[in-house]
Amino acid sequence: MSDEAQTPTDQVIPDPNNLAAKAPVLDEKTSKDLMKKAQAVVKKMSSDYMVWVREDFVDLHKAIGEMTAERTPESMRKVYAIVHDMKGQGGSFGYGMLSDIGHNLCRYLERQTAVTDRVVEIVTLHVQSMELVIRKKITDDKTAMAMEVLEGLEKVIDNERKIAAAQAAG
Repeated sequence: MSDEAQTPTDQVIPDPNNLAAKAPVLDEKTSKDLMKKAQAVVKKMSSDYMVWVREDFVDLHKAIGEMTAERTPESMRKVYAIVHDMKGQGGSFGYGMLSDIGHNLCRYLERQTAVTDRVVEIVTLHVQSMELVIRKKITDDKTAMAMEVLEGLEKVIDNERKIAAAQAAG
């Protein structure tokens, strides 16, 4: 036997599927019954959603006011957090367009490093569009109007990026 150290052989360790062991196996009838119960809960909560979303708008307007006055990253993060929650709830309660607008605004805010007048304008435009969705009860995000609104908001952000790039270039 040589004095050289032997290298260990590669060993594949299978990933144990612990989740499968913990989750109960349900028959089709039980799965359907649970799905019906979940849908009933969501349906009941849907009537409460309009109250929640209006409260969220009150909080959002307050946060935008703070962001406008303070011009701090923290105040912008507060606006982001409220919009992020609203976009998640919108999709859960049938307001996909609200979620799409919220998603667009969140992506925009993630790239901002300062609160400028233009940031406030773009936030306000998105929030007004979200309010329109709720006021008009727009649940179909595939209509021509919905697509036009989303495209328009995306163009505003694209134009803002172009302006910022041009200013940065000199």
